[in-house]
Amino acid sequence: MLGKKGFTIIEIVVVLAIITILLAGMVPMGFQYLESRREKATRQEIREIYNAIFGNPEKGDFGYVGDVGALPSSPDDLVAKPGGVSSFAFHTNSVGYGWRGPYLDKDTGELTDGWGNAYDYGVVKTGQIRSPGPDKDFSTTSDNIIFPYLSTDGAVEVNGILQITVFVNDVPNPQGTTVEVYYASNGTENAAPLSDSTHSDGFKFDTHHGIHAVKVTHVSDTTTTKLVNVQVIGGRQVSEEIFIRTSAVVNP
Repeated sequence: MLGKKGFTIIEIVVVLAIITILLAGMVPMGFQYLESRREKATRQEIREIYNAIFGNPEKGDFGYVGDVGALPSSPDDLVAKPGGVSSFAFHTNSVGYGWRGPYLDKDTGELTDGWGNAYDYGVVKTGQIRSPGPDKDFSTTSDNIIFPYLSTDGAVEVNGILQITVFVNDVPNPQGTTVEVYYASNGTENAAPLSDSTHSDGFKFDTHHGIHAVKVTHVSDTTTTKLVNVQVIGGRQVSEEIFIRTSAVVNP
């Protein structure tokens, strides 16, 4: 009967060497995986902060800016109502303005990137959110994580352009037509809406991201008015057509 043969010292050394080599190769892979997870979590959280500010317009949500009419002064404004900003209420044509947060589901004290760094909000460019990345140093920009990326020195664009064409009995932008656009100021509807009585070129407004009530008035031998709601997206131009029917004489 053959006896059991144990491992020799050389065999043990060889096995340990193989294990060491395998571990040495796995450590960098594990580190890279961890860094990738941290970067992904950071990018996702930055986007959540940005969405709290600007909402998701495709779903009719315009975030803090749409409700208040301006950018928050700090991420804290997304969690607790800042002083001087009105609480949410409905205004002209059932458009709601005012702070209706919290816009984030966590306290801003919990908002740190994947490496434990506090985010930078609006220090370099107004409305922009930055993480210093894995080196924890904003001055070395190669690994900074930024959203939105702005190629110019300007701020995140809060306002958009609203271009309105009014058809009165199918006549475009006739004489005697006035357009007013209501908007938020510190969460309260402005008592003096933006007004334009431009004639043949239509009506153009520079106003904040969000939903706006628009009042169209046509005056000839009678006065006809119409209220509609329109959406404006920051940094874009939106074109809207509004149609009015009247028994009055319409002068082109």
